[in-house]
Amino acid sequence: MMIMVLRHADRLPDPQDGLTEAGHERARLLARMLSKSGVTRAYCTKFTRARQTLEPLKAMLGEALTVKPGNDTDETVQEVKSLPGDATIIIVGHSDTVPTIVEALGGGAIAAISPDEFDNLFILSRTSINAAGMLKLKFGLAT
Repeated sequence: MMIMVLRHADRLPDPQDGLTEAGHERARLLARMLSKSGVTRAYCTKFTRARQTLEPLKAMLGEALTVKPGNDTDETVQEVKSLPGDATIIIVGHSDTVPTIVEALGGGAIAAISPDEFDNLFILSRTSINAAGMLKLKFGLAT
C-alpha cells in the first residue's frame, strides 16, 4: 500500500479558510506529480483549504479518484488500514494531524510542522499492518 500524507497547501491568514495563489499553484503541482501514481482514494478534512488542495488532482482523475471529506484522524487511519494492500491513497491533513497520521500508519515520529510550512510530502509504503517505510519529500517553492 502506498500512502501519501501532506498538510494542505499554503493557506490564507485566519480567519479565512482557503488557499493563497501560491497554495493553488502548489495544489496544481501536486496534481501533476500524482496524476500517474495510481492514486484512487483521497481523504481530507472538512476545511476548504484541505478540499482545495485536492481539487486539481480530482479534476485530472475524475471518477478514478474517490474523495472522502470530513473524516477525523482516527477514522481516517482505521479506514486506510482496512484497505487492500495494493491501494494508493492520499491524505490531506493539517499541521497538527499530519504527524499523528504518519505515526499511526507506521511511519514513525516526525518533527512538528510549523504554521508556515506547506512543502512536506510523506510517502509511506506499508508492507504489514504495523510497519511502513517512509520517504520525506519537499515539493513546490520552499516554505
